[in-house]
Amino acid sequence: MQKSRSHTLAIGLAILSVLVLIFGFSAWQKIRLDESSSESAINITQQLYSSGSATSLINSLHADLAQQMTPKQWQASVNSHLQRLDPMTAMTELRGEAAVPVVTYPGQRLAASYEIDMEFGATLTTLYIGMAWENNDWHITEYRLDAPPLYD
Repeated sequence: MQKSRSHTLAIGLAILSVLVLIFGFSAWQKIRLDESSSESAINITQQLYSSGSATSLINSLHADLAQQMTPKQWQASVNSHLQRLDPMTAMTELRGEAAVPVVTYPGQRLAASYEIDMEFGATLTTLYIGMAWENNDWHITEYRLDAPPLYD
């Protein structure tokens, strides 16, 4: 009788330990993916508007979005933004998050979306950027810069 109870207790503790490990790993992975998505959004935006080169954006595009415009068109779009606006002076606020559940499984679609408020001289803009986690990296699925119309 005593052996049966101790055996049951040992099995219960083993199962509990495995569950704690699974949830601990999942929580760590969620935190890591949340941080990496926001870092990707910030890094791509900084490289894009501080250098004027669309290379970081082009290299991070999701295949579906990459088919909508050629690399030359993406670069022309960035050039157009920078010609209309003063140089980027600040990124003032980042809003959004990665939609990563606590427990993930292989093949699960993970997404993130952010709004980044930026200043180009006296002009305030908002960049909308959506991303999907594929092949162990964040790929841009949506990219739109909203700026007020500029008049001469």
